Amino acid sequence: MDTKTVAQCVFIEDKGNGRAPAVPPAMIPNNSNSTRAQSKKNRVFVLREFLLEQYPSQMTEGCSVLDVAGGRGDLSFILRNFGGINSIIADPRTPNFRRLFKSVQFLLNYPEECELRAEENRPTHQPLARLLMQLQQSTNDANIDAPSYMRIYVDETLVEMLRSVISREEANLERWDEYWNGRRDSIEANSVHYGGTAPRD
Repeated sequence: MDTKTVAQCVFIEDKGNGRAPAVPPAMIPNNSNSTRAQSKKNRVFVLREFLLEQYPSQMTEGCSVLDVAGGRGDLSFILRNFGGINSIIADPRTPNFRRLFKSVQFLLNYPEECELRAEENRPTHQPLARLLMQLQQSTNDANIDAPSYMRIYVDETLVEMLRSVISREEANLERWDEYWNGRRDSIEANSVHYGGTAPRD
């Protein structure tokens, strides 16, 4: 029986320099001067909302998605822990979840501050705090895990090689082995972590 897989891709152009502006350090309690709500760090939460609204039948708990060029991994981290979506990062660089883990731990250690930052329409609003509050209300065991990732280049060459492998012709299988061994060596030689530094344990 013939089967067909339909893949939907969303391309979002980033016209900025890719760097988030500096924000003042967290203050406890009542950080009324925070510019966190205006920070570019929050745009990943906007993207999450966009995906959930535009693809409600695909972005459901338990489903799997491929986060191509996922970079640091923020989107996949949020989809996995605050939605149960198995979002897998595909990027040649190693993702870095240290900042998000640190933020989550901070909010768990200071529940009153978390509750304050979860309130919308306030200058101190932090989307992560709101999601964490919702998670804690829905379950007694709010486990936070790092999403899975593959160090791989996803480009036209890879797509064409996969198409050729699907045909299961012997010559194409040999071409795949040659292609994959070359790419694997190239990726393993790339020791760059997202952000330029290796995440600490």
